[in-house]
Amino acid sequence: MMRIMPELRSAPKQTAPQTVGPARPSAGGAFIVALAAMIVAIAVMFHPVLFGGRTTVISAANWSSVMPAGAYDSKSIIHKAAIRSPDQLAQAAQTEPWLKYTGWSFWHDHKFPLWNPYSGCGMPFIANMQSQVFSPPTFITSSFASLIAVDCLVLSRLLMAGLCAFFAFRMLMPTGLAALVGAVGYMFTGYMLLYLNMPELSVAMMVPALLLGIEAQVRKPGVGSFSLSACAVALSLFGGMPEETFVALVFAGCYTLMRLSLLDGWRLKLRTLWSIGCAYLAGLMLALPQVLPFLEYMKSSYNLHDPALSGKVPGMDFDQDLRRELFSYIFPVGWGLKCFARGFYGAAFGFLALMGAAVAGWTLLKNKAERTTCSIMLFLAAAFAVLLLKRFGNPLIQWIGLLPLANMVWFPKYDEPIMATCIAALAAYGVYVVQQRTVKPKGVLAIALTFAGLIGLLFVFYRSGPMISGFDLQRDMRHNMHLGLSMLAVSAVLCLLSFKSERMRKLLPLLVLLPVLSETYFGFMSQTFYAKDGLAPRALDPYSGAPYIEFLKGKDVQVGARVLGVDGVLYPNWSSAFNILDVRCYDALYPTGYNTFIAKLLGHPEVAAGGQQEQHYWFGGTEYWTKRPLSEVQRLCALTSTKYVIAPVPINSRIDFIVANAPTDPVYSSAASICYVPGATIDGAERDVLFQRPQKVLSKCAVKFGVTVPESQSTLEFDFIRNPDKACPPRDVSVEGVVLVSSVDESIPPEHFTFSNSEPAKLHATHYRVDLKRLAGKKVTVCLAARPTPGNECDWEWVGWSGMRFNEAVGERCVYDKEVKIYELPAVLPHASLFSRPVLVDTDEEALALLRERTFSPLSSLVISKRDLSEQARAALLSLDGGNDCIAAQISRYDSDQVVVDVAAKRQSLLLLTDIFYPGWRAYVDGIEAPVLRANFCFRAVLVPAGARQVVFRYDPWSFKIGVAASLLTLLGLAGWAIASLRNRRRARLEPEVVRR
Repeated sequence: MMRIMPELRSAPKQTAPQTVGPARPSAGGAFIVALAAMIVAIAVMFHPVLFGGRTTVISAANWSSVMPAGAYDSKSIIHKAAIRSPDQLAQAAQTEPWLKYTGWSFWHDHKFPLWNPYSGCGMPFIANMQSQVFSPPTFITSSFASLIAVDCLVLSRLLMAGLCAFFAFRMLMPTGLAALVGAVGYMFTGYMLLYLNMPELSVAMMVPALLLGIEAQVRKPGVGSFSLSACAVALSLFGGMPEETFVALVFAGCYTLMRLSLLDGWRLKLRTLWSIGCAYLAGLMLALPQVLPFLEYMKSSYNLHDPALSGKVPGMDFDQDLRRELFSYIFPVGWGLKCFARGFYGAAFGFLALMGAAVAGWTLLKNKAERTTCSIMLFLAAAFAVLLLKRFGNPLIQWIGLLPLANMVWFPKYDEPIMATCIAALAAYGVYVVQQRTVKPKGVLAIALTFAGLIGLLFVFYRSGPMISGFDLQRDMRHNMHLGLSMLAVSAVLCLLSFKSERMRKLLPLLVLLPVLSETYFGFMSQTFYAKDGLAPRALDPYSGAPYIEFLKGKDVQVGARVLGVDGVLYPNWSSAFNILDVRCYDALYPTGYNTFIAKLLGHPEVAAGGQQEQHYWFGGTEYWTKRPLSEVQRLCALTSTKYVIAPVPINSRIDFIVANAPTDPVYSSAASICYVPGATIDGAERDVLFQRPQKVLSKCAVKFGVTVPESQSTLEFDFIRNPDKACPPRDVSVEGVVLVSSVDESIPPEHFTFSNSEPAKLHATHYRVDLKRLAGKKVTVCLAARPTPGNECDWEWVGWSGMRFNEAVGERCVYDKEVKIYELPAVLPHASLFSRPVLVDTDEEALALLRERTFSPLSSLVISKRDLSEQARAALLSLDGGNDCIAAQISRYDSDQVVVDVAAKRQSLLLLTDIFYPGWRAYVDGIEAPVLRANFCFRAVLVPAGARQVVFRYDPWSFKIGVAASLLTLLGLAGWAIASLRNRRRARLEPEVVRR
């Protein structure tokens, strides 16, 4: 019988046995065929992107970026793209805007983007890992940040994943075309398509490369295989997702141990282990410019995945609905995307993988001499089974999530590339054994029928479960089951025909790609990427900004003032793409104190209740506080130099009474007369609406709540909505809303107002104002009700109330009123300012409490905690004896990692810079280093003497310096080894044959 793999290098050389199968194509020929096939597959799968003027960029439409609905569209046409990913927020609000900022740092600022000053009062950038600055595909894309560049990044990573898988599988089996099946299948596995724009694909594409490096070191040790392994490790670490890299490296370690067990002799085992270990250490050294800043950030930040902070163990999370999730592993999930949120492989691909695993086990039992490839395949099958059990929380495996580091990994997502690699390798081996006729036709038929039976059992198991509200999943699964079974049958028939025809046997790998790709094409791609609203038009380009962006750039938002966008405008991190300072940020890591500072000042309800919400609270401008008066946010704005507020609708001083007092039932009910629906779409915009069914007896549908009428502005505003259901057109009947305002003081007669929206041709919402001057300063009860006008019976309709608020003027001024509204706030701290007398407190808690006091003036006092102060610093601060009013300082230069401030102080003062305090920042006063103090809980300050001074804040972290030095030394070492190896080979070729012997 033919050998499945060449013997281990420890075995004596012998002439390869004659094979019955097809001749093995040359390495170059197989690579060219594989590359061409992958390019054609990508072109077919993504033809709307390559040829149809569409883009894969999620922030172009369907998610807030520059505008609440995505990119700015001058034609005012809102494009609502289909949801194609379970985690579109991270792609639209992080990866895509960060690409633009990375390119700007390299080519305009001519620096490594160590720090991002434009998000969240300043954030470490390289240290967050997800910026993936050193990943080659990302680096190239960021140089030309545009929709076309991002599309090229997305598709190139798929191609790179396929090539890495091809070379890895090519080393495991002697036929290149069989490896092509696994490579193409890995490219289009569900994880790759569902998380197409995510940074972790830069890690996922390297998982097969890790196996390739290990195999190369086992089979042919030397500088080439050593460097290959080191580069695979380094590129995985540069990929931007530490959780996925951790899982991949652990998997590679387990693979190494399995591979060593197949070697003969302890000396060979130890030598190979030493070589692989050194290669992995070299890869870590190469990646230290990324890894060391990340480790420093982990120590000085809130990590949302840290069990000690989040209150739960991410490593113990698992998919609890086996009935739903298991089905998605076999079939694409085009219709059920909102319910199935991980990966899929397809029935045809799964059939080939099952055949590879079954034949490997059977062959290993029959012929111990062929243990190498069969053992590898059985290891991959076992690894897939273990990870599948972990995903569904099997008690035998679940404990892994409690191990150190593993407790911070969300396994249901980040183990998918490992599982996909296992399935792809097994599928490639399944095609290989059919080509080599290791399996008989009866075996192929038996495996196909077994797999079809498992699908049938799973479908029966699924149908017996409950339906999911809002989705006809049984219909969707029937469609996918029929498609999958059809493609499985086609694959089985092609395999059986290959036993009859030599030409079919040679072309089998290319032929079985047709059902594998067809299942993905018709089961997922056609429902997401090809649908009418599947991909945004390339004309919607968020990188081109919007008119208000240019208006803001004409202000001081790139040096001296920050902005605050609400309701999805300039979504977090998109300010980085335009070099606009923003107080918001969205990330998994935040500098110590930032979250607490934001949450405490905004008065987050869970924080007030003693919860830990401040430790994992992200500040994006769409939270609960956007429904509250702007006056409640002004303290935060004043302390962070936030001068401009951007909103899609008038913001004024909003307080929506309904949000705080509405019923909690969000479902329409025929028996209920009242229901509250957050985020209802009315007139093309989302609103929080209290719906009522008109009743002749008002008490049956009345909603009452208490409020104090402001003295400064007593006009009550609201929107009255009639017939919100567009599918049910209004009749020629009249409905009226009733607002009854009664004072607690019974001596004051109540105010009674009636409103109607009896013009069906107009918009559903009508805006009203009610003057309550007579009740100014009084506590009142507001009663909302709805009733048909006399002589009408229309209690089947719904009416609604939204945006109920008092327009209490707080001093903001509208300076821009076009596609958005921009308000300028008064009395905010300058970005750099001098204080002559600080307020010293003993603890950080006292500092926060003082900052929240209404009597505290941010423009007059600077709070410094004594906790971080040396005795010398305390004495210096106590010696300050000037006035309390701050004086603005001039920022003459504001770069990503350096801020230059020109100071003219009449006396010794404290210079406050409203940027986040973080390790690595150093201050120099006239060239002499001075200690950086932490002021106002989380900002930077430095003592400056009297007179004209120049103060320089410079971000100069030792973690990055050490990392760069270690990386360069490792590169020099590898280069020296390679040169020495080439010289030795050349010398060996020139020596006489006798000397060589």
